[in-house]
Amino acid sequence: MDAPNPYRTPDGKDGATAHNRPLFGLIAIAVASVIGSVLAGVWLMSMNYVALGRRGTAWVLRLVIVPVLAFAAISALGYVFNAQGAQRITVVLSYLVLLPAAAYLFADWAQGGAIRAQAAAGVPARPLWHAVMVALAFVLFAIMFPLILMLTFTVIGLVESSA
Repeated sequence: MDAPNPYRTPDGKDGATAHNRPLFGLIAIAVASVIGSVLAGVWLMSMNYVALGRRGTAWVLRLVIVPVLAFAAISALGYVFNAQGAQRITVVLSYLVLLPAAAYLFADWAQGGAIRAQAAAGVPARPLWHAVMVALAFVLFAIMFPLILMLTFTVIGLVESSA
């Protein structure tokens, strides 16, 4: 009975803690989703997948899910600007409450086991301020992107009108 167990993972670690790289916690994902929209929360989840060694899943989140959510966010903002009274409040509340709650629940479903396993193994989580910085980068991008587009189209318009 002293023979090594062939079914044990290397070094006796489970799959969730095999890399021992810190992950963003569920609260950090929720806070980032409130500050920088659900896009920032999904981006943090993709960073967690990279830390877990699942780069393919991270790239699927970054290249498929984030653009789809960005389109949905832009569409919803367009609806907010055209909505009246209670409709506007409903959309704003969904941005501030329902979408971050959905990001939290999705993160718990998709990565909660790995996050809890690392906490149980004593691996510290990534600091909350890292999540806030990622969220603020999304806010900055959301502000700068339309300005860059307007500047680009203005320059294109000036070049076409002078030609």
